[in-house]
Amino acid sequence: MDFDWERPINNRWTLFTGIDIMMMEFVNGPAIVNADDRTGFNTTFRLGSHILLNPKNRLTLTYAHTKKDARQLYNAYRRNSYQASHALLVGKGMFLLSQLTVNKDVYREVETAIHPTLRRKDVTTRLGFTYGVPLKLVWRPLKDLLWTTGFEFYDSVANMVNYEYQNKRVNMNVTYRFDY
Repeated sequence: MDFDWERPINNRWTLFTGIDIMMMEFVNGPAIVNADDRTGFNTTFRLGSHILLNPKNRLTLTYAHTKKDARQLYNAYRRNSYQASHALLVGKGMFLLSQLTVNKDVYREVETAIHPTLRRKDVTTRLGFTYGVPLKLVWRPLKDLLWTTGFEFYDSVANMVNYEYQNKRVNMNVTYRFDY
């Protein structure tokens, strides 16, 4: 269930807020035999602003607070999330999207199987870029195709080494647009 509200302040600045409530149900399987311990409600409240810097640049700033419940309280957490995203129209249909998100998670209870007294705290950072080009710029008959390529870097820093890691991802997509 999602509720969103958006209010233009003027022709360059818009405020928004929203709340998302969902029941997340996890099912045990051969790889994760206790996945159902994570089952519970996930509630997120968002507050942010879209700022039109000029006709080709839009900046979005968002704060979000999440409460994740779980059957086992060592899987339940509170998250404060800070996000900045930018959209740049380069010209001739090309665009560049960029996004930076920092999450600070504090878990509700100690997971004694990992550490006898330490409650888990994570700081995760996600930085991503996507560049898009309409393929009609390369060859006119490809006018309905859009090529995008992206890069994402993810870093998890935690007070327990078990939960620290980095990930880098590169992706490419070709999208076909059709009308009917």
